[in-house]
Amino acid sequence: MLTTPSFRPLADPSKIWGLTVNDVQVLRDNPRRVAPDILRLFVSARIVITTWGPVGARKTRTIEAFERETDENGVPYQVITVQPSHEDPTVIHGMRYTSPDPESGKVIMLKSVPDIAQAIVDYYENTGGLTILFLDEMTTCMPAQQHAMLGLLTHGKYGDVDIGPYMTPIMAANPEGTVSSVYDLGEQVINRGGHIAWYGDPTLFLEEWRTGFGNDELKPDPEVDWFISTLLHQNMEGAFRSEKWDVDELVPWDLFEHSERTTTDLGKMIGVVNEIFADSPAAIRHYYMIEVTRALQGPEWASKAAVVCQLEGEKIDGRKVIKTVRDSQIKPDWTLEQLTDAVGDSFYTQDTRQGSSVLAQDQVDAIASDLLSRAKTKTGVDPEASLALWAFAMTAPDEATTASMHSYLLQLLLMGFDEANKGNLTDEQVRPAFVSEEVREALKYAIRRSRPAS
Repeated sequence: MLTTPSFRPLADPSKIWGLTVNDVQVLRDNPRRVAPDILRLFVSARIVITTWGPVGARKTRTIEAFERETDENGVPYQVITVQPSHEDPTVIHGMRYTSPDPESGKVIMLKSVPDIAQAIVDYYENTGGLTILFLDEMTTCMPAQQHAMLGLLTHGKYGDVDIGPYMTPIMAANPEGTVSSVYDLGEQVINRGGHIAWYGDPTLFLEEWRTGFGNDELKPDPEVDWFISTLLHQNMEGAFRSEKWDVDELVPWDLFEHSERTTTDLGKMIGVVNEIFADSPAAIRHYYMIEVTRALQGPEWASKAAVVCQLEGEKIDGRKVIKTVRDSQIKPDWTLEQLTDAVGDSFYTQDTRQGSSVLAQDQVDAIASDLLSRAKTKTGVDPEASLALWAFAMTAPDEATTASMHSYLLQLLLMGFDEANKGNLTDEQVRPAFVSEEVREALKYAIRRSRPAS
């Protein structure tokens, strides 16, 4: 059965280089390798992304290579490359012309459908496939041509045709100093979506060139491979043009605006990063959160995002409770004294730059709910998440806080009984030894009340 196609397969974990890295310093040392990851994340979220770099840095080749990848239904993505500077604005909008109305016979004014819009709609109707619309060399566009693209960038319309459901745009631009002359992108254009620096990297180039950029037919033969590799290694730092300017200045950050639109887009991107990097070390996930913030809002807000990531590292959540239980090697046969000796009040106290802060009740509820949802699986109960919820409840700073979690513990206990009856959990996994007698009695009472009278 066919599913609704999306661009999410372009950011499949197998295609994200950063997921192969465990040391965040490796990411910092390889910004050009991170750039394709950021590109894929933005395209998968259908948020406009602009690559900024010199001519010949493989912007076009990289983007056009997406046509060798497929959606959830196995349909290849269509890539259409447009150079808006070569298009008359009236053609982009659709040409107006007169024609007799077949019903009334009167001459009426009509508007043509641009060829590109028609090609995108036709591809979806004929194959069910989506299109990446690559707008190349945007900085060669005069203001009128840039303005003609605003309907596409803002509302997904090309002329009067709504192609938004069937495509996502990518832009490429040449910064001032990388080519002889450029037109600045207008305020309305530059504040659509994210921006990344894209420049030559000889090491990355050699790795990808040897694979034919993912196309076996383009692989060089061994003698050519040896010649080019040996040649570039004579001067790797000066092999390409990136040494002629500061790569941090490739993107015109000074033209950016922090707006409601970029904040909305950033929220979407943070959700994508959290999903794709869910199982990665926190430092790796945080690095990509900072970089998508930089792409949308510039270096100043990237610095602020780094502070937020630091605070998140101190924040207690369900994932951190489970990690603490795992790292402390807590066992279900431990006594309450052993449990409190191992974790103390670490689940409830956060050390921030403003000093110590204790979890509020709504935070306690959110963590307990998160742990319960993690304990529920399609096949039964996850023992680690279950143990973490019991540990979180039993190390609460007071009885009232523990009592506030009785409803979560009751659901967990009932699920555990079902799994124990199936032979999937032991009695101590269902209800660890460190659970106090007061909590045991309270849950027994709650179970009796939940059962209908005979």
